[in-house]
Amino acid sequence: MNNPLLERIAALEHEQWAAWTQHFLSNQTPENVARWKQQLIASYEQLSESEKEADRIWARKVLALLDTTEWSAPDVPFEGRFLRVKIKDGWEYVERPKSSGIVAILAITENQEIILVEQLRIPVDRRVIEIPAGLAGDIVGKEDEALAEAAQRELVEETGYEAARMEYLTTGPSSAGLSTEVITFFRAVGLKKISDGGGDGGENIQVHAVPLPELESWIEAKEKEGCLVDYKVYAALYFEPGRKGPSHP
Repeated sequence: MNNPLLERIAALEHEQWAAWTQHFLSNQTPENVARWKQQLIASYEQLSESEKEADRIWARKVLALLDTTEWSAPDVPFEGRFLRVKIKDGWEYVERPKSSGIVAILAITENQEIILVEQLRIPVDRRVIEIPAGLAGDIVGKEDEALAEAAQRELVEETGYEAARMEYLTTGPSSAGLSTEVITFFRAVGLKKISDGGGDGGENIQVHAVPLPELESWIEAKEKEGCLVDYKVYAALYFEPGRKGPSHP
């Protein structure tokens, strides 16, 4: 482990929390500390009383270690309006300090059409084909927005489709060598068209409803037009029963 603080934490009781705590400490930010402290007064409706108390005991012990242990925080050579660049152990990476998570949505209509969006992405200077996606907790006054609620909001804003419910699919990093960003995938169930979509005032999103049997040829045509295809399109289709997705990566 080669870290005295993490070794002390791993030796404490409730060792099932040790791995998560190590990740927490290795990605320490002021925002993370604040959220961790909130656990001491949080309401865990899904847990038993004994589980709630055990979690609070663990939080108190970790906070006590943080208060009494000296360690070096990552350097922050740049912080912009929406992004923060950090350097830790010689590694440069980026985080979004004003959001609590990223959501991406697999949306397929009753007519077996997958809902995709197309927009110009300045960093790659190309139009990109994507599944609906966006940030959670980035709206002032709604910093504690649930991920499923953010997914519902982003789906309506970008595509004009509303879902009867959101089903959790999986969570994973988007680019673990570059960013702290972790994306949570949802399946939109019970779609209903309620508006044109197109994004907020600063976005210019084109909405596509593509029949699944035609998806591969449709993507090939878009690539010939010069579009790039976000890998999350293929990742989301992994969770569609009986659908392997386009054959090319």
